[in-house]
Amino acid sequence: MRRPDKRRDLVIAACMGVVMAIVIGIGGSLMLREAEDQAIPELSTAIRAGTDAVGQAVADLIGKGLGYGIPLEDLYGVDAYFDTIVTGVPTIDALALAAPDGETLWSTRPDVQGASFPVILDGNTLATIVVAPAPPFFGAVVFHLRAVLAGAALLFGFLGGCLTYLVLSGSISAGRERLRASMRAVIDGTYPSRATVPGSGVVADAMRGFERQLAPLETAVRGLEDEVATVRAIDFDGSLSARLEPILQPLSAERHIIEDEDAPRNTAAHRLFAVWLSVVILGVYWTVAPFVANFAIDRQWAWASPAWWPSLPWVVELAVAVTVFALARTLAPNIRPLAAFAGLLATGAACASVYVIRDYDHFLLSRAVSGLGLGLAVAAMTTGRGTVLRDRSVAAMLVIAVLIAGPLLGGLLGEAIGRRMSFLSTGVALMVLAFLTLSIRWPALSPNIGPDTGRRLRIGDLSGRAAGAGVAIGVTALVLLPAGVGYDAYFAGGALIGVIGLAALLSPAMWQPLAAVLILAGLAVLSLAPEAGQPVALYGAMAAGCALLGAGAAGFVRRAFVHRARKRLPAMLISLATGLGLGAAAASLSDSLTLPPLAIPAGFAVLLSLLDLPGRRTPGRQPDPR
Repeated sequence: MRRPDKRRDLVIAACMGVVMAIVIGIGGSLMLREAEDQAIPELSTAIRAGTDAVGQAVADLIGKGLGYGIPLEDLYGVDAYFDTIVTGVPTIDALALAAPDGETLWSTRPDVQGASFPVILDGNTLATIVVAPAPPFFGAVVFHLRAVLAGAALLFGFLGGCLTYLVLSGSISAGRERLRASMRAVIDGTYPSRATVPGSGVVADAMRGFERQLAPLETAVRGLEDEVATVRAIDFDGSLSARLEPILQPLSAERHIIEDEDAPRNTAAHRLFAVWLSVVILGVYWTVAPFVANFAIDRQWAWASPAWWPSLPWVVELAVAVTVFALARTLAPNIRPLAAFAGLLATGAACASVYVIRDYDHFLLSRAVSGLGLGLAVAAMTTGRGTVLRDRSVAAMLVIAVLIAGPLLGGLLGEAIGRRMSFLSTGVALMVLAFLTLSIRWPALSPNIGPDTGRRLRIGDLSGRAAGAGVAIGVTALVLLPAGVGYDAYFAGGALIGVIGLAALLSPAMWQPLAAVLILAGLAVLSLAPEAGQPVALYGAMAAGCALLGAGAAGFVRRAFVHRARKRLPAMLISLATGLGLGAAAASLSDSLTLPPLAIPAGFAVLLSLLDLPGRRTPGRQPDPR
């Protein structure tokens, strides 16, 4: 069977993504413009009222000083008083005090223009206060909202395109290719297996109708075979067979129709549903990635130094998740449904509880429970599904969900409803997803299905390259960005994490030293980025550093897959998660030792990658004993 042509699906999915992005962008822009048009008159009136009140109060105070007999030129502390007002009142841009002849005696900046308020004493105008109102202070807010809206349109357009492609390639295009292959097989003189056609829709109905038409053909072929067998059974001298040969010669290349009961059982759909559900769960779970570190910083903790505040929740959470994942893979198949359901419920409840948490201790406990539930649920849902997990589309969607869609969606939620509500909404979403695990066909989790069927993992199965990639991503995505530029700008932090994911998605497998150089270059750029000064230069440098780091980390992981058997994928996931925790801890260790912020993480990433040198014999590279 020829390889299906995916170009049409890609074009349709891209068009759908563009249409969704345009519709969301235009709709959001119109709503924002309408809100701005209604709010500007009211805000302008409030600004004018505030300016008038400040100008009149300053004029009255200056008049009171002049009433004590102090000459206008000898008033003391006017400049400091004006600076205090301009700094503390956002609606005032500048102040000036002018003499009756128009000479400016004091001003916070040259050429102050605006509303004038006379200083009157006994009916005489002794001076004039000039107040320059500030530009609408909501201008920066509107610009920020427009940037967030643009990011939301691009994100949901991208997700819409991805979902469209998955539907097309997994359902419509698959049915179309199956129908085309069946018709080609009949034309070529072979007959396809008539396994049950799942699904609904025009393509599935056409496929079922076509395969129903094969039944008369199958009957005719079987009847012909029976007649030929009968003739040969009574052909004692071979004369009848000699006459049949010219008739049967055109049919000699044909194959017999495969029995329905000989068709392989179709269990891939059930295994694929559980894997895709796991990808969605991980994506939803990582919507809180832009918040954990900065939320922990705000809670503080007397039992640890400030350098460890942002990383401790991640270290505890990932350590618990990795340990539970490794142990839960050996659970009996009849226990896994309950483990998946209870694990997701616990994860969602722990995540939602952050809404009411006020101290560091309880926040640390909630993250530990979240890691426990997540490790339990993912292990129960993915064990025994190695053939599906090795699919490249699953790996790509995992990167999209965890490093692109999740952080971007979390950043948007943080800007819209705040951190606590984002934790609450994420927890509720995870608890809802827990009930979808009840629809998984759990008998497909039999230990005989895949090569990774709950075998206990050994230290030799782990990948140093994957751990090194996890260190590089963990120090940046879990600590540096949320505690730095993303401390208050949640969307900016989520977008930069998305840059790491996008670079990782597009990066090919590469030579290990080159991947290490890219990681070190990315960490160096991220270290020097705060010195860029201007916001445009700062965010540009941060995006460049994230792109270099994501490309190098993906090069590490792809190279690790080349040099290790893919059936060790659970060990690869454990290696990545372990590296994420080590990266978060290394960032705090560098800070506590007053070293360059990314010195220890860079050393960890390179050192761990050296444990997977190409010449090293690993369990995944041993020759087949046969």
